[in-house]
Amino acid sequence: MPNHMHNRVRRRNADWDVAVIGAGAAGIAAGLQLREAGLRVRIFEAGNRIGGRAWTESKSLGVPFDRGCAWFHCADRNPLRLLADTHGVHYSGNPTLAYHVDDHLLSEDEARDLRAAVGADVEAIRRAGLAGVDRSAREYLMAGAYHAAVRDYLISAINGVAPEAYATAEAAADDDTGQDWIVREGIGHLLQQLARPLSITTGCAVTAVDASGPGVQLTTGGGRLRAACVLITVSTGVLATGAIRFRPSVPEWKASAIAAVPMGVAEKVGIRFQGDPFPVPPDTYLVVQPGPDTPAFGLHLCPAGHPIAVGYAGGPLAHWLADATMGEVEAFALDHLAAAFGNAIRTRAVRATRTNWRHDPLTLGSYSAARPNGGHAQRHALAQPLWDRVYYAGEATHVCDFATAHGAWLSGQRAASQVIEGLTNATAAR
Repeated sequence: MPNHMHNRVRRRNADWDVAVIGAGAAGIAAGLQLREAGLRVRIFEAGNRIGGRAWTESKSLGVPFDRGCAWFHCADRNPLRLLADTHGVHYSGNPTLAYHVDDHLLSEDEARDLRAAVGADVEAIRRAGLAGVDRSAREYLMAGAYHAAVRDYLISAINGVAPEAYATAEAAADDDTGQDWIVREGIGHLLQQLARPLSITTGCAVTAVDASGPGVQLTTGGGRLRAACVLITVSTGVLATGAIRFRPSVPEWKASAIAAVPMGVAEKVGIRFQGDPFPVPPDTYLVVQPGPDTPAFGLHLCPAGHPIAVGYAGGPLAHWLADATMGEVEAFALDHLAAAFGNAIRTRAVRATRTNWRHDPLTLGSYSAARPNGGHAQRHALAQPLWDRVYYAGEATHVCDFATAHGAWLSGQRAASQVIEGLTNATAAR
């Protein structure tokens, strides 16, 4: 967009060319692209930090701990991984996968057979989606299979919902390359580095968007402001609550899309140990199934060499993890580690923490999980702008990289391009 177009936009909107709501991956990616185009951009973040669901902190465990996004999924094509290379952020390759079932650590042959069985079930779900069926994944899974507990745990932990709520259409659309690399300094740390050139106001919630007149008027915790357009990147969980009021009201097709792509729940427990107490290589992801009456649970052991174990839960187990006491959560994780490595492992535990995205008012969940029977198709509607000046981004709007940080990043770039085109067309029409 030529500079004279920017100037015409600025005269009409005294405050900002573009107001972005949310300083997560989508908002940061959009802000950088819009700033590069010469537009005046301000990002408003309701929380007191930058990064959204990418949050790296070191206080709880004494080492970098990503409370949200932690992996470069699809690392071989992940734009954030490429940016990490230029910002001094390091990462590892795929973790070693191991399984402790009943009373022993599976041998390489046993582990290969289990992975093949789980893989065959996941492929059956995907094939149903590719055939145009959008149903519950549970319908394509054999109950009582020897690998069912591990399989159901993995589906839930990865997708944030139980197999009953996982849609075959989501499985078919998921463009996963199988490259999942842990980030040593943290994805939240990387996003903070990337956001440095941007103008971001934290602790400033946007509560209303008025698009009834020229441009938009926003009501924020710091007062009202005007912009030529607004880009909304908050989660579908927050949008569904009506925390942001719209004038005119959001049309039914947009409200239906928000309802069809609710938030899944994925939570973690992190435990710090004295040294590395695990008789397996660092960066091992171990799924433990102690017995038929105990849920399977997976823990990433010494990720990126840090002396911690990070347990992952999704769906109903994640709901429990968020609602239980910290003592109950730590005991649950240590029980699984003790089942694999013996009770002495408990004495090496130093401190623990757990996440609680389920109850975080700024997200109300971990990442989007479209409902079976038509939910996935609504992701496209989520991404569509309103009134030529209200735009949408966020991982929920990406049709194949949903539920990932890089999907959010790519959606922010897509939305920024839409904004630039919209402002260009509006300026040319005057």
